[in-house]
Amino acid sequence: MTQITWLLLVYRLPAKPVALRVTVRRKLTAGGAVYVANAVATLPASPATERLLRGLRKTTTGHGGSAVVLRGIAADSGQELTALFNEAPGPAGNMACAGG
Repeated sequence: MTQITWLLLVYRLPAKPVALRVTVRRKLTAGGAVYVANAVATLPASPATERLLRGLRKTTTGHGGSAVVLRGIAADSGQELTALFNEAPGPAGNMACAGG
């Protein structure tokens, strides 16, 4: 069974401007990310994913928020996370993550 390496962006945004929240969510969604919790988005690791998440971390911290990019594998089989990613509408589901 192949283990998938995931990148997670864990972030906290200031209450205002509201547009920042919308921008971050839209960029994550457009990049194919799925949310595993409020303000915790994940994607399978790749150079493009890492650039996206690091860029959003910079945007977030530049506007008074906080963010961290984490790399890891699921402690269990990862099947639930893989299924969440594969079943997501739009870019995430279209990338169909193998393994898990």
